[in-house]
Amino acid sequence: MPVAPPGYARRVSDGTLMRLLEVVRRELGADDARIELGGRPPSDPHLLWREITLGWRLVAVFAGDPPNRDALQQRLDVLTASFADLGHPDLSERIGGARRAVAQRRLDDELHSLALRVGAVRVLVIDDRSPVVWGTSEERGTQDDIETAIAIAAATEEAERVGFSPEQWVEAEPETLAAEIARRGCERSLQLRLENLVRNLRDASRRRGRLAWGHHLLAMRAVAAVRRAIEAGPGGRAGHLKLVQRNDRFGYFARGFASIYAIILVYEGRFSELHAEAALLQALPLVERLVLALPSTDPPPAGGKLVRLPR
Repeated sequence: MPVAPPGYARRVSDGTLMRLLEVVRRELGADDARIELGGRPPSDPHLLWREITLGWRLVAVFAGDPPNRDALQQRLDVLTASFADLGHPDLSERIGGARRAVAQRRLDDELHSLALRVGAVRVLVIDDRSPVVWGTSEERGTQDDIETAIAIAAATEEAERVGFSPEQWVEAEPETLAAEIARRGCERSLQLRLENLVRNLRDASRRRGRLAWGHHLLAMRAVAAVRRAIEAGPGGRAGHLKLVQRNDRFGYFARGFASIYAIILVYEGRFSELHAEAALLQALPLVERLVLALPSTDPPPAGGKLVRLPR
């Protein structure tokens, strides 16, 4: 039964969960402690457990039979009750969020490894309908979505037509930036779009500097191009997609998988299509499993939600 008093509304914190598990392990002399959902109650004699709420259980794991089982069980009951946060129904949401973050990180890290193997500046996974960027080899920004990518791509293509490189001016003072754009004889509406592009670009990539900002622009152009190609194709589905774009300054290789998804390898120039495809085909079974392990409805967490360990 729930341990929280009626009307208790404080949200469960990740710190509370981790603190409880550490206290249980230490105070009971257990080898490990975990929280689990569903299934039959544990029958292993090496385990002690207590139901928290709504099917969730707190389990202490011992290397052998717990010494003085009754006393340790009472101690576990007291410890669980002392962490009243866990009685709130939003426990499942919090634990589900943690699992989602782990699954998202595994996918993003695999895409990062693939990018290193093929010499791509970015590898991304999108689908053929939703606004979600499901995976990215670059650490996530606060606005990683298809709509933003399309808008950035359109502005970048306009900038290219007037010979303006946005990534070169990210650190410029606003007055200097405005003067540089105006010098190119742009219409006022285009001047404003380009100024806005440069301002937003500073926050678009977690890595800093012109190279990282330039890579982000290439990635957004590739995402927009692939989405346009999918929408223009038979049935608007990504499953059988295969696209290749190569020139001296920009290229990408895209391939559909799992009926609705597309993986995109982005390059800053010409690349070997054979090398890219071979490496992609080798990585794709794992990438597909990781993508399908993600939740099917909620977008992946945006910037600040995931922390990638240093490489």
